[in-house]
Amino acid sequence: MLTIDTNGTPEGYLVCRLTGALAVFTEDRLRQALTEAATANRLIIDLSGVVCFDSAGLTALMRGIRRVHVLGGEVVIVCVANAIVRNAGFEGIVAVNETVSEAVACLGTDRAIEHENLDGRPCA
Repeated sequence: MLTIDTNGTPEGYLVCRLTGALAVFTEDRLRQALTEAATANRLIIDLSGVVCFDSAGLTALMRGIRRVHVLGGEVVIVCVANAIVRNAGFEGIVAVNETVSEAVACLGTDRAIEHENLDGRPCA
């Protein structure tokens, strides 16, 4: 099961909190939520509540991140202890922080945009 809560921050950023499993049986729901969130200029994807993941869930997540980049937005990931990110190879693609407040501070800085897009080009 996957729960997706989306809300804004006082700074005007969109936070998409994922809780549960990123898996083949939640892939469509995740894809739909990230497609809707992709129009946000600055998106924080909070993975701190994710308990397990498989390749289908990670692919949907990567595609959502790429969609935001293609639309000219910034994405920052929140992941406690960065375990999912290290295992999935997100480092170098998107900035990773341990808390939402750190992610908010990261958005709009060189740290958030120095990472490469999924196709290897630097983020604009």
